Amino acid sequence: MNWQQLVALWCVLMISSAPATGQKLLTYYSFDRPPEAGVDAEYRTGEVIADDSGNGRYLRVTGKGVSWTTEGRLNGAVRLTGGPGFLKDPNANKYLNGLDAFTITVWVRSDEIPTDSGILNTRPPDGNDQNISLRYDAEGLFGGAPNVIKGGVRTVNGKQEYESRMYAQASQWQHIALIYESGKPLVLFINGTFDKATYSPLKTSGPTVGNVHLRVGEGAKRRSDIWNGGLDELRIYSGVLSPREVRATMSQELPVELSGFTATSDDDAAVLQWETVSETNNDGFHIEHSAPGATTFKTIGFRAGQGTTSEATRYSFETIDLAPGRHTFRLRQVDVDGQETVFDPVTVDVAMSKPLAMTTYPNPLRESGTVQIQVEDAADVSVEVFNLLGQRVKTLHAGPIRPGAPLHLRLTTDQLPSGTYFVRARTAGTTMTRRVSVVR
Repeated sequence: MNWQQLVALWCVLMISSAPATGQKLLTYYSFDRPPEAGVDAEYRTGEVIADDSGNGRYLRVTGKGVSWTTEGRLNGAVRLTGGPGFLKDPNANKYLNGLDAFTITVWVRSDEIPTDSGILNTRPPDGNDQNISLRYDAEGLFGGAPNVIKGGVRTVNGKQEYESRMYAQASQWQHIALIYESGKPLVLFINGTFDKATYSPLKTSGPTVGNVHLRVGEGAKRRSDIWNGGLDELRIYSGVLSPREVRATMSQELPVELSGFTATSDDDAAVLQWETVSETNNDGFHIEHSAPGATTFKTIGFRAGQGTTSEATRYSFETIDLAPGRHTFRLRQVDVDGQETVFDPVTVDVAMSKPLAMTTYPNPLRESGTVQIQVEDAADVSVEVFNLLGQRVKTLHAGPIRPGAPLHLRLTTDQLPSGTYFVRARTAGTTMTRRVSVVR
C-alpha cells in the first residue's frame, strides 16, 4: 500500500467514524437573483450580490464578463467568461482567519476542459495555493496527475495543498466540498463521494491565517486564471460537515443551517440565543452545559424545532443560578429520524453576585463528583451532605475559604446508597443547598 492509499484510508476512517463537529454558516450565495439590469444583462462593475446567510455579507463584481443564467444547478447561477471580472468580498478576512476547521461547498460547471481556472481564492494570486483556495489545475504539480481539482490552506503552523484524483475536472455541473480540520489532512468530496488524493501531506494544524479577501471565480496561481463557466450554491462553514451533510448541500436539504449562536451573562444567569437560516425535518435542539472545571456536558433544556421551513427562525434559552466562572454551552440538534448534529460551543463568564456560590457536577453521581465553592469575601464555610431524613452523612469542609479562585471538594459515593441527597454550604450569614442523586 503506497502513501496515497494510506492517506485515503486514514481520511475515510476519521470521517466515517467520528460525528460531525459543530459548524456555523459563515456565508452562503444561492446566486438566484438576476442583475439589476435584468435577466439577460451582465452585472455592472461594482454591483453587489448579497449573501443568503443572514450575516450581512456581500460579493462585489470587479469587472466585465460576469453574467447570470437561469440554467444553474439549483435555480439561477452566475456565469463567468474567463475574465477580467470576478466577485470579491473585501471583508472576508474578518471571518476566514482564526478557523480551526472549515468546509466549503459549491456547484461548478466549466466551459473549458482541461483548464487552469480559479473557483475561489482568498488573496491576490501569487503563484501558489498556500491559502484557502480551490481551483481546477490542468497538470498537478506534486501528484503529477492531469486535470485535477486543487485546494489549499495556510495556518499558523504551516501550509497544505491538496490535489485530487486524475481527470476530476468536468464540463457538466459538479459538486465540490473542501474540508479542513486542524491536525488532519485536507479532504475533498466530488459529487458527494470521498476523493482519493494524488497529493495531500499530513502536516497542517492550528487556526487559519493569511486570508485577505474572498475572491470567487479567481485562481490562486495567476490573475488570468478566471473561471470560465457557471458557479452556484456557494457555502462556507466554520467546522466540519459530515458526509451526510455534504450530500445534503447538493440538494439544499441540510437539516439545519445555523447563522449565529451567542451567550450573554446577566448576574448569575446566562441567556442563549441562536438563529437558523432554514430547517429540514428538525425535531429540535437539546441545550447542553458544561460548568466551570467540568469536562463533560449535561443537557439542561430543549427547544422544539420548526420541522421544515425556509424562513429564518430565532430561538432563546435562559438558565439561572450559575456558579461564578466560565460556563460552556452547546446545541445538539436532532432530526425527526434521530440523526444528530452538535454545533460549536460558546462560553460566557459569570461574576460573583452573591456572598456564597456553590455548584455540583456531574449530577447524578456514580463513583464521585465535585462540589465547587466560591465566596465573595473571606469566610468560614461548612459544607455537609444530608440524606432525605435530614441526617448528616458526610462533612466535606469546615473552615476558612479565601475569595478568588473556587475551592473544589471531592464528593465520593462509596459509602452512600443510591438515592437523593442534599449538599449544604453555610457561612455566618448565608446558606445554600443543592440536591444531588447517587445512582449505581
